[in-house]
Amino acid sequence: MALALLCACYSNEPEVRQTMPDPIADVAGQDLYERGIRLARQGDLLRGEQYIEAALERGFPRDRALPALLRICIAGSRYNDALRHAEPYLRQHPDRYQLRTLVASIHLGLGNVEEAQEHLEAVVAGAPNEAPAYYLIGMLHREEHGDPITADPYLRRYLELAPHGVHAAEVRSIVAQRQPIQRIDRVIDGAPPEAETGTEPPPETEVVQ
Repeated sequence: MALALLCACYSNEPEVRQTMPDPIADVAGQDLYERGIRLARQGDLLRGEQYIEAALERGFPRDRALPALLRICIAGSRYNDALRHAEPYLRQHPDRYQLRTLVASIHLGLGNVEEAQEHLEAVVAGAPNEAPAYYLIGMLHREEHGDPITADPYLRRYLELAPHGVHAAEVRSIVAQRQPIQRIDRVIDGAPPEAETGTEPPPETEVVQ
């Protein structure tokens, strides 16, 4: 009986839960970023990403962390995560055209053709010397829209900007199959007008009987 009462008394006491301390609570953002980079290089891509995200929460500059985050996500084929990191930053910094080109290529890889085209059109409008964007938008029109005529000037512009670029041989092979479209003026009635000489025709010669 006494044992039962003793157990009842203990069961009425509130349960005390111990919280585990955060192992990185006192770690600075720079240190977290460096740990994330080391983990990623060792092949632990997921933890590397988590450490870099934690570094951002501690005030580490996003423009410095973003390239590493994107490389890690792309290396792990986590393309939606890469977009999750990149697109909010891009909305705040719309003139980061190299990043916009990379985001467009990720959208293409995911089959998001409209989103990719929107980004690429913004790049060629705002950064007319960004060669990779011309290649991507040219191939988008050629392969996704089946429109080699629209693709042609983009691909030729790529060759102008990057004659020894990564895709130069491929693009030369493509454009060699198409001659540039030349504008031909045609006379509607099919016959050119007679040239005006500015002289009157000779008078008829009278026949002397």
